[in-house]
Amino acid sequence: MEGHHIIPCNVKNSKEIKEEYKSRLDREENIVCICPNCHRKVHSGNEEVKREILKKIYNKKKEDLEQAGIYITFDKLFAYYKR
Repeated sequence: MEGHHIIPCNVKNSKEIKEEYKSRLDREENIVCICPNCHRKVHSGNEEVKREILKKIYNKKKEDLEQAGIYITFDKLFAYYKR
């Protein structure tokens, strides 16, 4: 199993999330444990595969993100993976 930031943790995203939600990305609510195969697919797979995996993760962690003050839609989350 590998740790994965649901909202990718990089300087640009961290700044954007901090400004918009007054929260940080490197926190428990934004991390999920996934298998190495799914982790590679999320980062390197085609759009359809990424969408399928991320939708499952999002549905499971949406409430945790909201409790941390991060009210992000799936479409906005998915856009981070298209950059």
